[in-house]
Amino acid sequence: MKYGQRAPHPYLQDFVDCYWSVEQKKGESLILPDGCSDIIFKRWADGSSAVHYVGLQTRARPNVRDEACQYFGLRFKGYGAATLLGGQATELIDQAVTLKELSLPFTLDMKEEWSGLQFLMSLEQSLIETRLKTNVKFQPIVSSATNLLKSGQILTVAQIAKRLGVTRQYLTRVFKSKVGLSPLQYAQSLSAARASHLLNQNKKPDWAAIALELGFYDQSHFISSFKKITGSTPETYRRLNT
Repeated sequence: MKYGQRAPHPYLQDFVDCYWSVEQKKGESLILPDGCSDIIFKRWADGSSAVHYVGLQTRARPNVRDEACQYFGLRFKGYGAATLLGGQATELIDQAVTLKELSLPFTLDMKEEWSGLQFLMSLEQSLIETRLKTNVKFQPIVSSATNLLKSGQILTVAQIAKRLGVTRQYLTRVFKSKVGLSPLQYAQSLSAARASHLLNQNKKPDWAAIALELGFYDQSHFISSFKKITGSTPETYRRLNT
């Protein structure tokens, strides 16, 4: 698997996490929630292509490839898609739709011969023009809360709200309006990816210690949450993916 990544245009960096590309062979993989959403361009060896918007995930998503494929993606920050594409993004949690099914605030006239890079450059320009025309802005409270939730620190929603100088109720309401998930749901969606990282570091995992490091009350709570997101227990996941 060849993976590449680069930073977005400076005018989009408040909303877009990165541009990425990957070449993958025929096979199957499990994609864990990462707190972001993506517009993904796929190109197969026969020259055919497809474009999808993949919303925020709260559960792992299987990626089955019947043949080798190239992927080129634009990854939105947690709140970025709703800010630039409208509230429809908050309704597409755990869903993938074709680009044609989205009500885009711009026209993207794709050409059949486009490469993935050409698609990303055209998409980037369209998003820049959208921001210029509509003067869309991100809310610092949502951005700051997102960064804290993704930082790996063990913080409650109440603690984050206090740091940001707002009430928990206000933070939850504003966060959900821009992300589509509550801060707690967002944090829970990230737990499996963090657990996966810890599992990869330990040949003989201490489940109780991992649960504590991830902020769970006990080992059983951690295992239950992990299974809900990935469909398997941490031990089964570790055997299959390490």
